[in-house]
Amino acid sequence: MKRRQVVKAMLSGALLAGLPIPLTTARAALSNPRQPLRAKRHQRDVAIIGAGIAGLSAGYFLRDLDVVLLEAEQSVGGRSLTGQMGDRTFSKGAQYITSLNGALGQIITDLGLDPVEIPGQVDAIYRKGKVFIGEDEILQMFSDRGDLAALDHFLDTLSEISRHYGNVPDHRQDSLVGRLDRQTAREWLNALRLPPVYPRVLNNLARRASGANLDELSALGLMPILFALFKQTLADMNTDDQARVESGNYTFDGGLNQVNINLANMLGDRIRFNSAVIQLEKLSDGLGYRILYADGSGEGRWVEAKTVIFTSPAPMIMRIAAQLFPSEVLNLLDQVRYAPAITVGLYGSSPIYSPAFDLSLSDRTFITDIYDACRLSRLDNPDVRTGAVSSVIIPAERFRDSYFMHLSDRAILSRVHKELEVVLPGSSDRILDWSVQRFSHAFPVTTLGAFRRLSALHGFMESGSPLQLAGDYTIYPSFDLAAESGYLAAMRLRRLLGHTTA
Repeated sequence: MKRRQVVKAMLSGALLAGLPIPLTTARAALSNPRQPLRAKRHQRDVAIIGAGIAGLSAGYFLRDLDVVLLEAEQSVGGRSLTGQMGDRTFSKGAQYITSLNGALGQIITDLGLDPVEIPGQVDAIYRKGKVFIGEDEILQMFSDRGDLAALDHFLDTLSEISRHYGNVPDHRQDSLVGRLDRQTAREWLNALRLPPVYPRVLNNLARRASGANLDELSALGLMPILFALFKQTLADMNTDDQARVESGNYTFDGGLNQVNINLANMLGDRIRFNSAVIQLEKLSDGLGYRILYADGSGEGRWVEAKTVIFTSPAPMIMRIAAQLFPSEVLNLLDQVRYAPAITVGLYGSSPIYSPAFDLSLSDRTFITDIYDACRLSRLDNPDVRTGAVSSVIIPAERFRDSYFMHLSDRAILSRVHKELEVVLPGSSDRILDWSVQRFSHAFPVTTLGAFRRLSALHGFMESGSPLQLAGDYTIYPSFDLAAESGYLAAMRLRRLLGHTTA
């Protein structure tokens, strides 16, 4: 059965077995429910749609139940892909995690993984021909190009917000964080009467981390970016202990996707690869769901489950299961916006930039960041000189922009070369090979009201629904919190199914 036939059969309700069934037989079975089907009916406890970190995390915390994960691609990872250039493995998507706590911390410990704090300086900012490396120099940049009183006011305000941020997403609309959710990041910065250097630098940081510029991103959505940039300063302001805090940026020898790969190995044949979900429908007895999907050959198949966890982007969920959700949930999902992005791996004899892990280019419009993507393995083995990979980030200037996604690989590389030569003259001459990766749903954008929508979605999911949502758009767009969302969805279904302990 070809894909077109699968859709036709789906619309007629014809896919009735885990193995392909002739259309006439399926229609006959539908017209006479008492007619036995060839395959014995088997209902899973949970079906999980998607095998990125959210789906894999959910599968891990439900591993003692009868679980199946349906993944459209032939490998796990979602936006946490890894690539290979020369003998170097590098991250094509997410570069690091910012926490070893919560669900991801438990997974890392249980799987025996060894996270490593990214060595040396993490952040650097290029501004008007000069590079500011590390938090102290970045603070000096804001002070020199603005004034010290403005910087003190900015940091005091940020410190106050950080003490309330833990209430997200369970916050009142009249609270401090509730008000930040209703104004743009630029409006918030303007209200502080800060010098122009602040919005100019922070705009590119926002684009890189969230896929949106300061006019699109909510002020509340900007906060995690600022908390990370000024982590040591805020720690000093909020505690009496002046000791150095850890960078909070960790990775693994095989990149972040090492977590996904180890989880996939542990879950084994619970994962069905090349399984693109087409539609879900509620069973006639109301006790479960039938998930229709096409396998790698285009054959139509199905699986039944008592409950379902969706980890796919919101537009896909609305396409395959809109009829299963109440209108208020559909309205919330319809408001989730995504931004595209491109990453380019650049292989050469040495990194494009190595004094810091991430060089942010505040003066550029096409490239926003250059990562020393092999920093960990390179510094661990300084005597091994087998090349290095740098990763260039190309987000949208506005989250609705997608024109750059349609540029050819060579056109993208040409623009990368041009901007690199402005910032680091001669660097493009060291590039020996390159690899382009496009992400159509790179970031769920925290637009105005995004955290209010999160609170409403959490209310639906806590109501005891057998349909759960997980993924970075349900909590905050980061790898570690996406894993947390999978854990939360799993725990809700464990309670619903009467399995309260793992």
